[in-house]
Amino acid sequence: MSTFVKYFYVFSAAIASLQDRIAVDRFIYEKPHCSSVNECRGRNGCDGSIFYNRVGQIELSNYPNFFNCRWEIRGGINSKIWVKIESTESTNSFGIENHRFCGFDRLNLQNHDGTKKFGRICSSAKGQEIPYNGMNQLEYNTAANLEPAKIKSSAFRNGVTLDSSELVVAFDADNKNTGAGFVLHYEIIGDIDDLIEGELTDIGDTLEAGLLYLARNVNEQRKEAIEKRIRKLFALFSKKMSQCRNGDMTGELVNFTPLDSKKRI
Repeated sequence: MSTFVKYFYVFSAAIASLQDRIAVDRFIYEKPHCSSVNECRGRNGCDGSIFYNRVGQIELSNYPNFFNCRWEIRGGINSKIWVKIESTESTNSFGIENHRFCGFDRLNLQNHDGTKKFGRICSSAKGQEIPYNGMNQLEYNTAANLEPAKIKSSAFRNGVTLDSSELVVAFDADNKNTGAGFVLHYEIIGDIDDLIEGELTDIGDTLEAGLLYLARNVNEQRKEAIEKRIRKLFALFSKKMSQCRNGDMTGELVNFTPLDSKKRI
């Protein structure tokens, strides 16, 4: 065998190994690729937002490869969130690359800090238009008695109330095979602050939005996180003040979008 042929085989094997590694690396993400809404917003068409409206929907159509995006739904402290994923074949509203564990392209549903994982959704092997929960029982509940059982795929299709006041809806796609996307309908069950009916954009990066969020979530368990957010907000305030003319910066700090003025995609 010539030296050229040997190098060719070595090179080909290296490329194959790299491709396999990419697939494996994408698969082992057990949490959303985007650690916050702002991290991925604007990348590759991601329109990540934080929703406070009592009723709404999140939609993604015809996603590309290597697509990552994150949305969040936030209710009152003691509220829960009902969700339903459309599965109508005639409208082609759902389609995410199938995998037994939804390890390639997937829609992750979890609470804000990831301590409660509700589902990892992709298309069923029975049909691309059928949402399927690829999360296994041990991921959902590591307790010895395995109770409660993981949420069935049919529950997401029919509508299910999730035990969390904050829901992360995160989508991640790997390097090949795209799909139609998804439409997720939601409703916040329980208390909601009427002052924030409407969508607050860039939560935590604008003074009013950040303080409204903090006011709704003050409790001892969140003390450290709240203190960090306050420090961030006042750092933002100082920076904006230094850039402001005549010390008047009211319009620069507030970023509020009324419910009817922004179309969700």
